[in-house]
Amino acid sequence: PHSIKLVRQADPDKPTNCYQHAFEIDYIVTRKVSELALPDMHLGSKFVSGFLIPKLTEITQQQAKNVDYIIYFDAKSVTHAGIITDNRVNSKWGEGHIYEHKPEEVPADYGLEAKFYTKIPGELATKTFVEYVKLDGNYGAVLDYLHDWLPSYF
Repeated sequence: PHSIKLVRQADPDKPTNCYQHAFEIDYIVTRKVSELALPDMHLGSKFVSGFLIPKLTEITQQQAKNVDYIIYFDAKSVTHAGIITDNRVNSKWGEGHIYEHKPEEVPADYGLEAKFYTKIPGELATKTFVEYVKLDGNYGAVLDYLHDWLPSYF
C-alpha cells in the first residue's frame, strides 16, 4: 500500500523535469538552453548540486514547511527534488507526471537520502541557472542567440 496520488499529468508540449518544477525555473530559459544541445548545459543534477544547493539553507524535516524543498541523493549525487506540501511532497517524476506522496514514497533509483532546504524565489533559481550556463565553455558562441530570446537574464 502507498499514498501516492496523481496531481497533474505531464504536458507533452511543455516538457519539464523535477528541478524545473520544484525550483520554479523559467521554462523559456531552460527550453532555449536545451535547444542548443550542448553537453552539460542543461538543468540537471550537476547544476543543482554545484550551483543551486550552495544558495539554499539546509533545515531539518521538522522545520520544513509548505513550499520548502526536499532534495534526494543517491550516495553524494543529487537525483530528484520536490516541494513540501502539508508534510507530503509534490514532485515531478522525470519528464512524467506530478505526484503527491510521502517523502519516502519515491522510486528506488532516487536514492535513500533526503535533505530539506528553505525555498528561494523562482527568479533567483532561474538567474542561478543562467550563471551556470554562462560558465560553460560554449557560452560565447551562443550568447547572441540566448540574449535575443532572454534579454532580461543576459
